[in-house]
Amino acid sequence: MSLTKAAFLSALTSFRREHVALPDGSTVYVRELSAADRNELVATATAAKEDGGKVSGFQVRAVVLTACDADGNRLFGDADTAAVSAGPASVIDVVFGAAAKLNGMTAKEDDAAKN
Repeated sequence: MSLTKAAFLSALTSFRREHVALPDGSTVYVRELSAADRNELVATATAAKEDGGKVSGFQVRAVVLTACDADGNRLFGDADTAAVSAGPASVIDVVFGAAAKLNGMTAKEDDAAKN
């Protein structure tokens, strides 16, 4: 049975989430990227590749876009990027790693998709 337009659009509001343990013992959730947010990250990475391979702020931007509460609401707005960037790299690494895995942005996920 085919979905109607309304049913399809309704299905687009459900983002998968994953609970992530942080180095200090606290927890946070990460969620799937929206198509628009994923396109933004791809454009950032593409521009960086064309500029010599430096992906400045890519991980922080991904954390800002994916860190969320238990209901899937983003924890950070775009204006919070500098504040998140000032945090410990160990925290950014853990959250980004979980977000990358959930969103299929890891080399392991890419290799599996090719096989």
